[in-house]
Amino acid sequence: SNAIGVARAIMEHTSETMLVGEKASDFAKMMGFPEESLENANTEAQQRQWVKNKCQPNMYRNLVGVTDHCPPYAPPLPRPDTHTHTRTH
Repeated sequence: SNAIGVARAIMEHTSETMLVGEKASDFAKMMGFPEESLENANTEAQQRQWVKNKCQPNMYRNLVGVTDHCPPYAPPLPRPDTHTHTRTH
């Protein structure tokens, strides 16, 4: 897919900074970009997992529970400070 090319064309040929959905597809076709499917083995596996878990794939990373269940998630656990040194006298 040529998402970067379409995004550049949007910025160069419209007063918008972003188009989504049908308007984005219509604009890309009008500008001569080929229509392409965004489905592949990875996206199909994600969709099956989404349906199975009744949970939309998300953008969250490094939060407690993000790999186990749907939101809401807990904040990340505090990391041990590796730069703290204890002095002994």
